[in-house]
Amino acid sequence: MITSAVWYELIKSLRDYLRALPSVPSEGSALRLPAKFIEGGILRLDDLDLSPGDSGVGGAIFLIRHREINEKLFKGGNGTAVFYADNVVCCNDADPLSRYWQLSNQEDYFKEGLTAWALQTGREFIGADILNVDIKETTIDCNNEGSILKSRATIRVTWSKRAI
Repeated sequence: MITSAVWYELIKSLRDYLRALPSVPSEGSALRLPAKFIEGGILRLDDLDLSPGDSGVGGAIFLIRHREINEKLFKGGNGTAVFYADNVVCCNDADPLSRYWQLSNQEDYFKEGLTAWALQTGREFIGADILNVDIKETTIDCNNEGSILKSRATIRVTWSKRAI
């Protein structure tokens, strides 16, 4: 039996978890759908309408494989997978600070969802006994022009599986 690589399972399960979040947070919860489009991989921005839809949610998040480090596959295994989360928003406000505000909100909703995923379901999806998630850094695309603003979070997931 061939199983999927850990990095693939991480990205797929996080994507599915984020997509299933409600567009409006339930009472007492900060969790909500962070973006209109959430993909494992990259889509062409020209093909997407990033403006808020009927639910009031706009933007896009692309979960992108980066690299795997220190994988040990003997006796259960452990390792580190690093991937990117690109947050993209569109804001036509003439004030550039408005774009920052919109991007900041989307990043915050993403971080809430990432944390909840790691605590609630992340380990189950890859069959890990230990799963640690942290954001190494967040950078902004300095080449932004017009109404599109992008940031990239570098996310490190360290996992460990016991031998059977």
